[in-house]
Amino acid sequence: MKAAVYAKYGAPEVLQIKTVAKPSPKDNEILIKIHATAVTSADSRLRQADPFAVRFIYGLFSPKKSVLGAAMPAETLQGLWANMTGRAKVLSGVATETADAVVFLKKMAEEGRLTSLIGKKDGLEQIAQAHAHVDTGRKKGNVVIVV
Repeated sequence: MKAAVYAKYGAPEVLQIKTVAKPSPKDNEILIKIHATAVTSADSRLRQADPFAVRFIYGLFSPKKSVLGAAMPAETLQGLWANMTGRAKVLSGVATETADAVVFLKKMAEEGRLTSLIGKKDGLEQIAQAHAHVDTGRKKGNVVIVV
């Protein structure tokens, strides 16, 4: 499979498109085929090792994991969740806020009042440019990469 990988920390130009082995899930894991993802500020910071303390967790001299990214479309998760549990609703994402905030977001999602904002859409081949755009700190909406 194709992936954007990086072998050293640095500017967007450290990213390269390479063919990598398809992951093999363990017994308690699942493999999800992704058709699109987003370049987040977290991806940018990991790529740059910013702040420096990131290196103590993700690799002191070079990244331990060469593939960035953890974002995927909610529809993928919802379909997977429905297939696994028989229930159609799923709320995903990373939240470090209060329980009240999560309940509020859940309510908004159920009422259809949350809207994804896509500011830019690129192909995997433009991953370095997408990262450069995120690095400016001026992105409006998600920077989506179509795989």
